[in-house]
Amino acid sequence: MTFSRAFYAISFLALVAYPLIYIGNYAGDSQVHLIYGQNAANGAFFEFNPGEKSAGVTSPGYMLLIAGFFNIAPDTWVPAMIKATNLLFWYALIVVVFMAGKTLLRSTVWAVIASLAAGLLPGSAYNGTNGMENGIFAFLILSWILVAMRSGWFSAETSWRDSYRTELVLGALLGLACWFRPEGFVVVAIALTYRAALAIGARHVFTLAIARSALFLAPFIVLAGGLAYFHWSQTDHLIPTSGSSRILMSNLASDTLRAGSLFFSPKMTIRLAQYFPLTLPSLLAIWLVLRGSGYLRSSREIIGFFILLFWTFFVLYSFVLGSV
Repeated sequence: MTFSRAFYAISFLALVAYPLIYIGNYAGDSQVHLIYGQNAANGAFFEFNPGEKSAGVTSPGYMLLIAGFFNIAPDTWVPAMIKATNLLFWYALIVVVFMAGKTLLRSTVWAVIASLAAGLLPGSAYNGTNGMENGIFAFLILSWILVAMRSGWFSAETSWRDSYRTELVLGALLGLACWFRPEGFVVVAIALTYRAALAIGARHVFTLAIARSALFLAPFIVLAGGLAYFHWSQTDHLIPTSGSSRILMSNLASDTLRAGSLFFSPKMTIRLAQYFPLTLPSLLAIWLVLRGSGYLRSSREIIGFFILLFWTFFVLYSFVLGSV
């Protein structure tokens, strides 16, 4: 066996086996999802305690998915079915990371290395397979990024006539993502703002970007509007109250730095420091891409989106929600 084949084989086995070390773990919040899903299967949506509506569900789509499991299988099977679903979406997510890496770097070896960096990250592997919706949301967002990257979604020169199908598909994909995590709305705002900024230099190009964004927003508004109506009609709230609870908890945490009504939570900064062996090469890679030529230069648009995405969520999780 050649070195390259051995490398690919070992990498594949590592990526398949690693999340299995968490096979017996089931997060506390996952058990909360089970109760909401079981009650939803009986038509009692957003009810943890029977007869008491609660806006604490951050993932109505996941609640409905679990409700579907309760409707098609015995109750005792559902936790295992959820874990199996988590694993399948986690593996699918790593495949998407590989595909995105190969598209950006045009190298199978570096795409595998990117997959290893993502697939062997302890916090991500645990959160993606512990009975929560995180891995499903990540799969939807990374799939959106992959399609956007390959279709030239961020390119100001792409004609809406040539890309209307892609606009509709991507709008629907992000609308579906919002059903699984409210952060999807932030991704939509960042993506549309960034694309408009890229096109703002020329009037005809900016007009084209507006037309394409209108197509994109059509299916997104249908799906996101349906989510908003479903949530409001059931709970009398437009957004989950768990967000305000997290803000309060972070503001009161012992490690939070406060200045009047403002606060800074160091949790995300600490996590980046813990992953410094990956954080530093990531910063170096961004620098090389921004300085590069040829196909590296063509990657600047998507790299710019990644940078904007990172800093937006860094600010959100450090100064607003106080979350890792």
